[in-house]
Amino acid sequence: MRHKSAFFEQQEWHSSSIIKESPRKKYIQVRKFIEHEIRNLRILRNSALCMLLLVDLLLVSLFIYAIYSVYQHRELQVPFLAYSFPTVLSLQGILLLVFAPLMWVIYNRFQFILVEIKNLNEEFALLYKEYCQQIPRFFSTPPQYLISQKGLLVFKNFKRFVFRPHAIQRIAIRRVNWGRFGKRCQVRIYQEDKLITSISYATLYPEEVDFLKQHIVFINRAIVVEDEV
Repeated sequence: MRHKSAFFEQQEWHSSSIIKESPRKKYIQVRKFIEHEIRNLRILRNSALCMLLLVDLLLVSLFIYAIYSVYQHRELQVPFLAYSFPTVLSLQGILLLVFAPLMWVIYNRFQFILVEIKNLNEEFALLYKEYCQQIPRFFSTPPQYLISQKGLLVFKNFKRFVFRPHAIQRIAIRRVNWGRFGKRCQVRIYQEDKLITSISYATLYPEEVDFLKQHIVFINRAIVVEDEV
């Protein structure tokens, strides 16, 4: 009997250890997913920045080639570098005015998102994983909003909105179908009947909006979500 009792005690201890290890294993899996997501978003950000740099380089190269063709045709005695440098420098200055703000916007928007995803606690990291699994995508994409322990976060090009759990009173969803001119679904966020910001999607029924409607209760059950006609 003692041997049998010891056996069952060992089995109970083993079962309890599995139960204790299970949440830990789940946490490790979620953190691995978050790390993988952050890595993919960084790849996407760096690819976008590199693409802009390549476009800049291509435009400058084509312009230099055009200048060189003119230089050869005119048979000038001035060295090509002295002839082309002021013009190329002016062109690069103009391109810099165009591409530098775009690169700044891309980098800052991604940086805001990366920081907030990294800081998600276990519960909301699991919710974000569910969000990523629900929306159709081939690769990691930057979300327009994020439900976190801080509340509802909305990411815009030049600003980040942080709505605390009890700061939002109403969310209105408006769907517009312009036929061949396109479709749009707009999510409007209100504080005390005042429109603060909105999120737009180029489809009538985006999965992101359905997910927001279903899971906004995670931060506040009193938020009213309504579809506008």
